[in-house]
Amino acid sequence: MQDKRDNIRKSTIILKKLMKKPENSVCANCQELGPQYVCFPYATFVCTICSGIHRHFSHRIKGVGVSTFSSEELNQLIQGGNGVDKIKYLANWTEEKFPFPKAGDRKKIEQFIQLKYIEKLWYKNFEEDDFPPIQKVEDVMKTTDLPKIIIIEKKKKNNQKKENNQNNENNEKKENNQKKENKENKENKMLIDLDHEVIIQKIPKIENEKIEENEKIEKNEKILKKDPFSAIWENLENDK
Repeated sequence: MQDKRDNIRKSTIILKKLMKKPENSVCANCQELGPQYVCFPYATFVCTICSGIHRHFSHRIKGVGVSTFSSEELNQLIQGGNGVDKIKYLANWTEEKFPFPKAGDRKKIEQFIQLKYIEKLWYKNFEEDDFPPIQKVEDVMKTTDLPKIIIIEKKKKNNQKKENNQNNENNEKKENNQKKENKENKENKMLIDLDHEVIIQKIPKIENEKIEENEKIEKNEKILKKDPFSAIWENLENDK
């Protein structure tokens, strides 16, 4: 919610500056003073009545001071506006033959918008070389006291993109390290199990050797009690 309020506040500052330009200080269609709406995709400033008629034609409308604007939309308005709109959509228009409709005359305004945008009666498709040069955002920032919000927004997006890429790399690295650790743990477990199996296999053999050794000792003790020399002789024979 706070981000939305900040966006509206910052966007309004920029839009108010753009609306101080003579061509943007009046409605693009009926010339009423102080338009408070923006019409996309034409990037024009229009009055309340004209905004409603544009909506009737399914044109997107945003209110200055109440709507949020993306950096792309603000760029479009900086590079466009009512002046550029007039050059394109009223290129072959003359006020003597078809004057601007009066503010508040809905019927005349609707007819004018129909001819201007839908039928493109006065439209001229400029080639890139013929069209008036479009100011870059950076140039606008240098020549006016507009806040450098658009540039800041772009930097924020780039920083966010870098941060996301870094997070993805870190997550991938962490996942690879986890896989490596799991593999090492599995190999270590296999070695432990193998050693354990070898030990288990050796235990009966060791126990049998102990039993045989004990039996031998008991046998020698019995012989030694009967005949000490015979026991010594038998041990010598076994050691050969």
